[in-house]
Amino acid sequence: MDSNSVFKELENDNPAPGMSKIALMYGFIYAIILNGATAAVFASENYGAKINQWVGIPLMILAIVLVQLAYRKAWGGYLTYGKGLGIAVLMMFYASVIVGIFTYVLYKTDPNLLGQIRLLQEEALVNQGMSEEEIELSLGFMEKFQTPAFYAISSVFSLTFMGLIIGAITAIFTKKQSPQTIFE
Repeated sequence: MDSNSVFKELENDNPAPGMSKIALMYGFIYAIILNGATAAVFASENYGAKINQWVGIPLMILAIVLVQLAYRKAWGGYLTYGKGLGIAVLMMFYASVIVGIFTYVLYKTDPNLLGQIRLLQEEALVNQGMSEEEIELSLGFMEKFQTPAFYAISSVFSLTFMGLIIGAITAIFTKKQSPQTIFE
């Protein structure tokens, strides 16, 4: 048996789509839904709305569980913990890149949004009982980071990290060991 026939056998035994393809598809869908919700909040000019937090986290959990289950189904109904975690992080990375691009374009095309965020931050600091001097010092520090590029990059890191945390938890419940590997 030559080496080409061995690789051909391996390819035939592996008809399932790759991790990247499934992660990209689910990441794209999740990013479009998240960007749509963000656009709706900004269009309504309700910048301080907590709707993205209340909808965003359960939506992220749902998307991660769905991508893990889809990947498990593609591999014959079995999923290791590591592959479950991997598909979750990869999906969230792909989604975060799309969300990061959207965030950059959003803040670049409407600079007034950054002013609205500054007002919300100032209001939060006043509600915390800070003095005017402390508020100005805090706002001056925060202003250095209030750029479209910073928000875009931070969304990539934060969404990917959240995918890691949520994926680590959900992979516990979506994993399913193959009977062939249980005793290995």
